[in-house]
Amino acid sequence: MKLKKPPILKKGTVFDISQTNATADDLPKIFPEKTWDFDIKGEHSLTELQVGVNAIANSLKIEIKDMSKSQYGELGVARGAYIKSADGSEEIVLNSRNTITHNISTAIHELAHKKFDHLGELFKTAKDSNPDSYVNRREIQEFQAELVSYIVCLNYKMDTADKAIPYIAHWTKNHQLVDLKTMKSVLNDVRVTAQDFIQIMDGVILSERQQTLTNTNLCLKVE
Repeated sequence: MKLKKPPILKKGTVFDISQTNATADDLPKIFPEKTWDFDIKGEHSLTELQVGVNAIANSLKIEIKDMSKSQYGELGVARGAYIKSADGSEEIVLNSRNTITHNISTAIHELAHKKFDHLGELFKTAKDSNPDSYVNRREIQEFQAELVSYIVCLNYKMDTADKAIPYIAHWTKNHQLVDLKTMKSVLNDVRVTAQDFIQIMDGVILSERQQTLTNTNLCLKVE
């Protein structure tokens, strides 16, 4: 074993981001891992979207927890995780350091993992029968989950492309690992799942608004 010389540190000049003309929209590109926070300017609020995400979790019978309240504890740099234990118990864990918008996009990603979990054996069987036509189960899952999250978030004016595109490119090696035969089935599952998630979110958001309006009208009548 050869010993290497210790690295030599030199002085240099650096600039803080505030000393440049970069805008908030530039930050995800400059710092891919930097915490970002969407300011949604439209008909939906982040609070409403959180309610919608929780409704999806309820429909899939899975609980979303902050890592501080999960038995699995610290997630490190990971934004979240879908965890399925050997005993069959499941939960989605989110990083305590996430922003609200990180939680929303990450939770949708992990909920998609839960939704697609039942496809695991199908892909395993297909891969065994025709190994040249199917990619690894993990690669399929990550591709699908991130694409579902991107589509659903974009529907609510949260464009996560700066994260989603490199993520998908990484897992599929710029789509080289997914052949056309597999892609057709994968994209159809993504389309159906994204539509289901959006319908659930829209439904619960509309219900919440109607309830708020009803309560407001009752208060006005009482006064």
